[in-house]
Amino acid sequence: MGIIPEGQSEPAKTVICEAGGRIEQLLKRALLIPRASEARDMQSWEESILGVARMDVVRALSVAEDEKVTRAELTVALFFLAQSARAAVRVAESRQERLDTLP
Repeated sequence: MGIIPEGQSEPAKTVICEAGGRIEQLLKRALLIPRASEARDMQSWEESILGVARMDVVRALSVAEDEKVTRAELTVALFFLAQSARAAVRVAESRQERLDTLP
């Protein structure tokens, strides 16, 4: 892995790092931990996903409580509820991955 030394605008000379060395560890950590703007974007995306999931739960409960509901309507409500549940699980997994990268 080559790295441009600090203060150089062009790669006149690179530094070769040993695999598994401290610099490589720092680079991996820097790539795994999102920057502030990326973290805000991720949080916004997650909140959007969870908001839709909340609406789908309310919608599915409303459909299930309706005595005149058809099988097709129940199927559609269940489909959207399952999709939202899957997305919510992905949000939980991505949050856990970020927590695992913290020192």
